[in-house]
Amino acid sequence: MTGYNMQRPYTITCPECGGALFPMIAEPAPHFECHIGHKLSPETMMESQLKRLEVSLSAVMVGMKERAELCRQLEQSGLIHRETAIKMIAEADERAREMKKLLESSWLPIPAEL
Repeated sequence: MTGYNMQRPYTITCPECGGALFPMIAEPAPHFECHIGHKLSPETMMESQLKRLEVSLSAVMVGMKERAELCRQLEQSGLIHRETAIKMIAEADERAREMKKLLESSWLPIPAEL
């Protein structure tokens, strides 16, 4: 697919519920708050966001592995040609490996000054 937008987002969302966040509120202590009422410190916001990313990327990796398995089963059932299945399995396996590599790479630590 094409057309994915890489521009700066207008806002960020709550990693707990996906709802819109109000701009960071400074009083009484700096925190993010969503329209549902989740309140997160900057540190908690960063930790929660990383966990949400990991869950999302893990789901993509699982989906790619399942796509490869589906292609294997369709080929074994004679519903798709062997050559097509081999290509599709290789494509899905490669994308799953890319997700695994991304999941296993480390992120910069959360700054101590937060």
